[in-house]
Amino acid sequence: MSAIGRPISLGLVALVVLTVAGAAGATVLYQDSAQQLRSQNDALRSETAQLTDRLDRTRTELRTVRQRLNETRAQLNTRTEDVDQVAGTLNRTERQLNTTEAQLSRTRTRLANAEQNVTRLERDVSDLEDRRDELEAQVSDLRERRDELESTVSDLRSRVDTLETDLSDTEDRIDELEVALAERDDRVDALESNVTDLRDDLDRKNRTIADLEDDVERLDIVLRNRNATVRTLEARLDDRNATIRDLESDLDELCSDSANQDEAACEGYG
Repeated sequence: MSAIGRPISLGLVALVVLTVAGAAGATVLYQDSAQQLRSQNDALRSETAQLTDRLDRTRTELRTVRQRLNETRAQLNTRTEDVDQVAGTLNRTERQLNTTEAQLSRTRTRLANAEQNVTRLERDVSDLEDRRDELEAQVSDLRERRDELESTVSDLRSRVDTLETDLSDTEDRIDELEVALAERDDRVDALESNVTDLRDDLDRKNRTIADLEDDVERLDIVLRNRNATVRTLEARLDDRNATIRDLESDLDELCSDSANQDEAACEGYG
């Protein structure tokens, strides 16, 4: 019993010690927790008081804000009417602006066309200036040509005077030539009379030649007929010669036979 009781007593002592220590610790922990709760409760009360004050101030500010909001709403209603009026004015202004923009677009188009016309006119002016320079150069050339022509005209006038003198001399020469021409006309008349006689003689000779040509044609016809007769006779002669050659060939064959060699017709053949 003593041996068993000793360990039990130690366990109980340990349990009691632990129980007492736990109770003391729990008491200390409870006291700390209670102190913390009191501190937190005080802090919460202080914070609640502050929040209550802030809530009161907020409510006061809210009433002030609501009053201001009501005033603002009244002003807003007034401003809304003003805005409606301004909106109407703005709509009219917008329509006017659209009309003005359309006019501006047309004006821009006209301006672009005008700029194109200006560009084209500038090109035309440049071309005309170039043409003017060319014409001025041509005028200068023509003036030089005019001076040359005037000099040429002066030379030609001098030449005309010389030619008029030559013409006077030529007219005198023409008079002399007309006299000579009259003499030649007389000679031509005489020659024409001789030509007439020669033509008559030529006509007679031409008629004689025509008669001779007719005779030649008749002789040609006779000659052609005779040539045809000759060709016919030659053809007949060729046929007879061929017949003779055939007969001689046949006679040679007959006379080559020993039985016919003694015949009188085979003399000289075989």
